Amino acid sequence: LCGDHEIALRGAMNGPGCILISGTGSIAYGKDASGMGIRIGGYGHLIDDRGSGYAIGRDALALTVQTLDGCIPPNYLAVAVMKFLNAETAGDIVNYVYAQKTGKRGIAALAPLVLRAAEAGDVQGLEIIRHNSDDLTLMVRTLIRRLELENPRVAFAGGLLNEDNVYRRAAETKIS
Repeated sequence: LCGDHEIALRGAMNGPGCILISGTGSIAYGKDASGMGIRIGGYGHLIDDRGSGYAIGRDALALTVQTLDGCIPPNYLAVAVMKFLNAETAGDIVNYVYAQKTGKRGIAALAPLVLRAAEAGDVQGLEIIRHNSDDLTLMVRTLIRRLELENPRVAFAGGLLNEDNVYRRAAETKIS
């Protein structure tokens, strides 16, 4: 028995290399030429999952309540989040976040809004993408360093990285 991250790496390549998975959660996993594997992240949304859909959704929610408080000027992304949640107040956002039915998938469901905002050039959306892609890059670079890999192959998987989008492009650029 092994974790999905190990299966994903084996499915992506044979031999040394790394896989970066970012969907609702996130994890990076790699193996060196001897077959030694190392995992970075994937410890759950409460203490980890940096660069995941959950992290991006959480950042969008934080931006929205900060906008409603007047700490951040009105912006496209906050309006999109409010519309998506059919919310009118910060209290509505809080109720959504802490509703039992929301869970981590409900928070991660906001990630596509951030991707669309960033694709449209929204400053706040781009900042969330930048910050989270930095987190993914750190995960992969840590794997490469710890496994002492030279010019490693890196595969992407997960709902946020499976398709060409602003997030995948940011991660690819930084990792390469």
